[in-house]
Amino acid sequence: MNTTISLQSGSEKDWDPKIGEELRSVSKQKLENDTDAIERLHEATIDILRQCKPPVNSTKARPSYRTGLVVGRVQSGKTLSFTSVAAAAHDNGYRLIVVLAGTQKNLAEQTCRRLMADLDIDEYRRPWVMKHNPKQSDVSNIRAVLSAWDDPDELEEERHTYIITVLKHQAHLRRLATVLRELADVMDSPIVIDDEADQAGLNTRVRQGEQSTIYSAILEMRRAMPSHTYLQYTATPQGPLLISLIDLLSPNFASVLRPGQDYVGGEDFFRTTNGVALVRPIPPSEADADAEDVQPPETLHEAMRLFFLGVADFNASQARGNRSMMVHPSRLIGSHDRFYRWVQSAVSDWQELLADESGRQQLLPDFFHCYQSLKATVPQLRPFDELVRRLPKAIARTQVEKVNSDSETNNLTWRQHPSWLLVGGQKLDRGFTVEGLTVTYMPRGVGVGNADTVQQRGRFFGYKRPYLGFCRLFLETGLIDAYRDYVEHERSIHDFLLRAAAQTPSLDLSRVRREILIGKGMHPTRSSIMDPSVERLSKGNNWFRQQGMLSDLSACRKNLELFEAFIEPLQDLFVPDDFGKPGGDRERHRVADVPLKDLYENLLVDFRIPGDQDAEDWANAMFLIRNRLEQHPDELAMLARMRPGDGDRARQIKVHADRRASLNPFAGEVPGRDSSRGPQGSIYPGDQKVHRHEVTLQIHVFDLYKNMTVAQAKKAEALPEASNVPVLALWVSDGVLSDRIILEPTP
Repeated sequence: MNTTISLQSGSEKDWDPKIGEELRSVSKQKLENDTDAIERLHEATIDILRQCKPPVNSTKARPSYRTGLVVGRVQSGKTLSFTSVAAAAHDNGYRLIVVLAGTQKNLAEQTCRRLMADLDIDEYRRPWVMKHNPKQSDVSNIRAVLSAWDDPDELEEERHTYIITVLKHQAHLRRLATVLRELADVMDSPIVIDDEADQAGLNTRVRQGEQSTIYSAILEMRRAMPSHTYLQYTATPQGPLLISLIDLLSPNFASVLRPGQDYVGGEDFFRTTNGVALVRPIPPSEADADAEDVQPPETLHEAMRLFFLGVADFNASQARGNRSMMVHPSRLIGSHDRFYRWVQSAVSDWQELLADESGRQQLLPDFFHCYQSLKATVPQLRPFDELVRRLPKAIARTQVEKVNSDSETNNLTWRQHPSWLLVGGQKLDRGFTVEGLTVTYMPRGVGVGNADTVQQRGRFFGYKRPYLGFCRLFLETGLIDAYRDYVEHERSIHDFLLRAAAQTPSLDLSRVRREILIGKGMHPTRSSIMDPSVERLSKGNNWFRQQGMLSDLSACRKNLELFEAFIEPLQDLFVPDDFGKPGGDRERHRVADVPLKDLYENLLVDFRIPGDQDAEDWANAMFLIRNRLEQHPDELAMLARMRPGDGDRARQIKVHADRRASLNPFAGEVPGRDSSRGPQGSIYPGDQKVHRHEVTLQIHVFDLYKNMTVAQAKKAEALPEASNVPVLALWVSDGVLSDRIILEPTP
């Protein structure tokens, strides 16, 4: 189960919450006898609670708020985490917990059902009272429950914690604010849990200097509680991290939940060799979910065949639980209807063909092809003949449902059917759990490219390792690329929070500089909620080239000393490069492969980069390399001494009117030529081709002529502006190249 590492700031009163009976009850019910998982859940829960305001309000004379951010992964156990926080809150004397249970009724009902079940709220003599969307008429009952905590004659077991759940809708939130204002004298310091906190509640009109409707209602609700902690739970924290740092919803502390061993996330599907077999591209001709095609996509039928074979095997195992498939074409109801018809038609046709011997022979070759694919990832898969016998029942007993705003389905009764095939849009999106999901068919593109939106569609993530081999993702190719990029982006966010926790364990998060990697084709979140001062720094190409050497020649020479000292013990590793062809008239470079970690830690971090114009690009490059090392600590880099001892060392450096300088350190291609046959390849491909691995560092040494070409300098017999100046050129591969999102703390 989850572990957590936290960034926190000290509250006005240190306190040490305990592990009590309610937390033990929840963990035992959900994790049974897994003592290690139970211990990790307890540790994570108490760590979060410790950062909240203590249950007794010691600052009644003034408002006292704390805002926390709890970051997990998609379908990694965030609901269990906040249920455990609620349980531990009761154990430690909190009277009131408010849960913002999502923006859609089906998600709010899903959350309420889980809370009821996991806390055993419906059982007799349980220390809980729960109410959804309370009204003015509920105030007296809530007051009676909260006031019992002040009665010295009340038995401890008769003190109940009141849980209010509310739909994240402005009318319900404002109604709740009215209720809470009447209870301010008896609530002490409640905890507010905002499930899917990055959705709807953040201010979408910040750039207009106004407040959006739900954001305004949340602030009104918070003002009704003089002292409280507001916990934002989400798998996509881009929004809360990039809003204005003085916003009331900007977090003071953060906790990063780590999923248990059986969790399957983006790394498993999009960054491993095994994941290649699980992810299938939908051809462009089939990826337009809104096209009025007469024929259903062939990949849809392939996905259904894989799913039904998996269902047949699952039914034979007599295991408990569900197997499900999700078809998620787009947000348009028309496309849902079309795919629903296609699914229903295939189900009907296959049942008819399987009931007839000649039809069966017509159908089985396609199923056998899918069986072979499934067998490659599920070695223990039952024999094909056995699964064929079970296919008719597997198909017939699968419940096919359309789940969207136009359908009547809100609550799926999972236990009534072992297998489900769901077709829909936004209702199958953020926060919705599809039990036992194995096959996902998503013929929709990246859209506007907001990273948090793309990630929240990943209902295929979750605790699936025991049956991962049955899982298949059918995605549009651009979406596959987006998920691959997102893996690095998500890791960068978590690493930022973990580094901040390690470096500044008592510092308020609002005082920490945000610095996050993101793929070039993506945006972190919708621009309407981000602080206008958020910067996006882009390394435009693979090369960092030093430009501003003349502003501090002593720093450049210091770099050469560092470089010479670094390579001294590596001399035996240097060899003539093989980038030029034999017969060239240039002296070869000397190159060596060294661990990137050593290059970064023992050389690059100490380089001095003179001139403001180079500093930002260099910082970008260092950030990219540091993040690469966190993922690939054993990677090699190439060092290159470019043409040592060569006489061709002169270069022009242009200094422009705005004092910015420009220099091209690279020698170009030297073409080969046969006079009778035209160009014949290259004797030398050019300095820009001298690189390998993910990172290459070139060192050039030049005599520099200011605003004068080398030819002009020779003709005028001019002296160089500076001699023997070392110039760096650093290359990073496309696999390392990303943009950087920065938000500076308030001065």
